[in-house]
Amino acid sequence: MAKTSEIIYEQRKQKYLTQEQLAQEIGVSSVAVSKWERGISIPDQDILCRLADYFSITVDALLGRKEGAVEENDVYTKEAMKRLHIGQILLNCARISREKGLLAMESCLEQEETESFLKFAVNFVLDGFQKGQKPEFLFELLGRYAENEEDRKAASMTADVLQYIISGESEGIIREAIASHMGRNYRNHFVNITEEKKKLRKEILAFYKEKEQKPETVCLLKEFLDCSDEKIQYIIKSIDNHTFVAALSGASNQVCVKFLSNLSDRLLSCIDEDIRQYRGTKEEIAEAQKKILKASENFLQK
Repeated sequence: MAKTSEIIYEQRKQKYLTQEQLAQEIGVSSVAVSKWERGISIPDQDILCRLADYFSITVDALLGRKEGAVEENDVYTKEAMKRLHIGQILLNCARISREKGLLAMESCLEQEETESFLKFAVNFVLDGFQKGQKPEFLFELLGRYAENEEDRKAASMTADVLQYIISGESEGIIREAIASHMGRNYRNHFVNITEEKKKLRKEILAFYKEKEQKPETVCLLKEFLDCSDEKIQYIIKSIDNHTFVAALSGASNQVCVKFLSNLSDRLLSCIDEDIRQYRGTKEEIAEAQKKILKASENFLQK
């Protein structure tokens, strides 16, 4: 079954349109079209209908489904499409909160209806924090509010995922949490089709080869540039992920590439995300690098 991202791309190409031109026709931004075609997000229900009308195809066809499949499997119902929309907003909230702080999440909700539970939940939690209330207390109450919503599934997902966002969990964990509320039929929308997993191995490694060196670079790992892969792999297996991420987040480009080249594709993608989000101090980075040096000594003794 073709993916929605692929179908939108193919339909656009058939009309000889650029992403900007399609965006103008549908009344959205070119950034939105780009995200659809890369599988980062999907259009909400209203936009799906507009796209289907514009391409002269059914919504089923746009979703890559055979006629009658929606009724038969109860997939892509109005309620499910609403949850997909909410899930995407929660992802945006997670990204913005990491970049600009929790209060910046409110900017994700400007287009939401005033009475929506999502808008209520974010404002409720932020107001509670400003009053000095404990997160456990706030989310216990939010869970009760969710139980009384007409669409309990959407409200429950909002309360649950928002808690992950507030606790600072990675985007990968938040995507999986959203997918668990949506069900396995929708998992590809949030887990398998992600920007990080679309990156080729060489693109991730190229980022570390070319990235600008930070002032907090700690140079305790230079000796590993000439190490064998066997030794590097032994060290990686000997230390925990947090130490590994902390050490590399402040290492030189060459050291990063040396270590990351010895990771599997899946682990490379996860570690890459964690390194980019790491915000430890120079002292913490140095301490992590010392642990790697210690692991290196153990390799010589084995």
